[in-house]
Amino acid sequence: MVRIFWKGLPGLFVCAFLILAGIPLALAETDNVSVTADMNSWITISDAANVDLGNFDRGTDSGNSTGTAEWTVATNNTTGYKLELSASTDEALRNDTSPTVYYFNDYNMDSTTAPSAWSVAASAAEFGYTASGNDVSGYSAGTLYRGFAGASAIQIATSALDTSGTATTARFRAQVGSSKYLREGGYTATITATATSL
Repeated sequence: MVRIFWKGLPGLFVCAFLILAGIPLALAETDNVSVTADMNSWITISDAANVDLGNFDRGTDSGNSTGTAEWTVATNNTTGYKLELSASTDEALRNDTSPTVYYFNDYNMDSTTAPSAWSVAASAAEFGYTASGNDVSGYSAGTLYRGFAGASAIQIATSALDTSGTATTARFRAQVGSSKYLREGGYTATITATATSL
């Protein structure tokens, strides 16, 4: 019987242990960095097309005309925005040709004016507007009207939230009563829409 023994293996373990014992262990430390950025508040309003109310005659049927302008407001302001309209003059729709100024009266205006149903007397000429949109209230979905108050801004829409774009439509309306005299020629109103972050 032949017995074979290998005596080299324990020596390898001892040698490896001695070699590894001489290598230092790696150490690690960490540091966190906070990265920040601030987004400035902004607000935009789209350009609306000019409005042509067409040609007028005396009388309710032919003198009744409407036209619309639409503005889209976008803002990242988290407390929202307001949209206001103003006119460049009192009695906004007017013919300033000398020597006498002729105009449509601002519809149903007094110190406590609220939007109301449209109604124009035979002896009157009136100009006003209504408003509609998701952020509009008080105009009964565009069925109630009011007039302008010159340069005094009138709020037509507001929201307490930011928006990527919300549209508001103003529908302008003018009417000449059957017995009302207005000089021939062009009548113009300059209306300004202003969007302001809250």
